[in-house]
Amino acid sequence: MALHAVVVGIFAIFIAVDTANDRVRLFSALGIVIMIIFGAAISKHPGRIVWRHVTWGIALQIIFGLLILRTDAGSSIFECFGSKVIKIKIIDHLFKIMQ
Repeated sequence: MALHAVVVGIFAIFIAVDTANDRVRLFSALGIVIMIIFGAAISKHPGRIVWRHVTWGIALQIIFGLLILRTDAGSSIFECFGSKVIKIKIIDHLFKIMQ
């Protein structure tokens, strides 16, 4: 539990420092929070929500976002991956046309 508090604290400090000059960038975080609250509110069984899964999903989105947007290597890797996926989709489409 103490590790979770440390991680959340470090993340909060990072967000505060990163958005110090432009607080408008926090609107997207507010949108995520509102979507989660809305989803839990309209859920038929809100007690069955596995918050660990929700937390992991959001954490992975943040990690991939930082990796892609903040590093040249991450951007290059995902650009390469995207081009490979497009090539596979084109080849698949061509095979469907030939059948």
